[in-house]
Amino acid sequence: MVEKYLLNRDDTKAGKILENLIKKYPKYYKLWLLNGIVKCRLNKYKQAIICFNKVITLKKSLEEAWGLLTLTYLNLNNIKKAKKILEEAEHLNPLNKKIQFYSKNLIKFYFSIISI
Repeated sequence: MVEKYLLNRDDTKAGKILENLIKKYPKYYKLWLLNGIVKCRLNKYKQAIICFNKVITLKKSLEEAWGLLTLTYLNLNNIKKAKKILEEAEHLNPLNKKIQFYSKNLIKFYFSIISI
């Protein structure tokens, strides 16, 4: 049901469902990840940061959470924190090739896109 709302970009309904599911299953990282995405779509970046940090607490190797957390800080124009997040991701996951790629390229890519 939540996927339908996400695909249709009915983020308010998706968010309500996700909040209820998180109350029932607080350790299910995918719910937190989806809720963070919904919060970003609604421009609730500080709430999204909480969600993405929770995902990282539950599953530190999930590249998407690190990448989305970084992008959220970039959306808040906090480049220093975005860089720090990528450094932490790489430190905690030294063998993860995707995180290494994010660390070297994500911020540069973000700025190349917004300058177009």
